[in-house]
Amino acid sequence: MFLKKSLLIILLLVLMTGSFLLSGCNPDILLDDEKEAKEEEEKETNDFEFEGTDDDLDEVEFEVSSHTLQNLDGDEVTVPDDLEDIVLIKFWQSTCPLCLEEMDATQKLHDQVKEDDDMGIYTINVMEDPDEITSFMENEGYKFPVLFDSDGDMTEDYQVVGFPVQYLVNQDQEVLFVKPGPMTFEEMESLLQQK
Repeated sequence: MFLKKSLLIILLLVLMTGSFLLSGCNPDILLDDEKEAKEEEEKETNDFEFEGTDDDLDEVEFEVSSHTLQNLDGDEVTVPDDLEDIVLIKFWQSTCPLCLEEMDATQKLHDQVKEDDDMGIYTINVMEDPDEITSFMENEGYKFPVLFDSDGDMTEDYQVVGFPVQYLVNQDQEVLFVKPGPMTFEEMESLLQQK
């Protein structure tokens, strides 16, 4: 009897862990049915397709609208703004192992471009608790700015299908390149030089 209960508990734990790992970096699970329906409708009406493979920079051309999001201090920031010529916008979650893999590179890039008026970097945390992310950033010693897409609207507008993903956006709010998956510092730096 004890052996059967133990096996059942182990099986349930394995299934739950597998389920978590398969969905860990997928924002679609976070969106409710109404948002998923809206996303499907938008996908059908858009006239662009990604080119290349997930390992390459995907050159695309489509426009996005501005979004006003809160930062770690609760202040509102509009993304993209018209101050920089070009910005790198990164979508991520703290539950995504691939996102965590590139945090040091993101910090290094932020340190390099923070005084540059021609380029910028925005990191967009998607639908996670701001207090938890603030604690995470403090505990890990990261100083780059984080904005919160609490309702997932910006994530939908950018048609994010997984984390992490980076978008290169110009002053006219045109998305020039998309790079899914984690990036090294050198890749991020090279992407910003594409202007």
